[in-house]
Amino acid sequence: MYGVTLAHAFALQPPSKVRTFKIFSTIGVTSVISWPFAGVLAVVLALHELVQTEGILSKICELFSAVVRAGVAVLLVLVFETLFLFILTC
Repeated sequence: MYGVTLAHAFALQPPSKVRTFKIFSTIGVTSVISWPFAGVLAVVLALHELVQTEGILSKICELFSAVVRAGVAVLLVLVFETLFLFILTC
């Protein structure tokens, strides 16, 4: 729940690539580590990102780029968490 609150706090900042990365990486890490239903919020926040812009096509490209980078960051967290749990159980 703290991760969801943090993502919404990032959403209050002015639109930028860094803000988009922070929002989606926070939601992704939260859904991987603690609360899987937080992933549903990514859809709502993605629509919020699209509504806040004037140039919709360029924003879609920026949003896709930030979501891909956030997905890579979340994937790294998932891999490290899996390795950590594997090391603890062996």
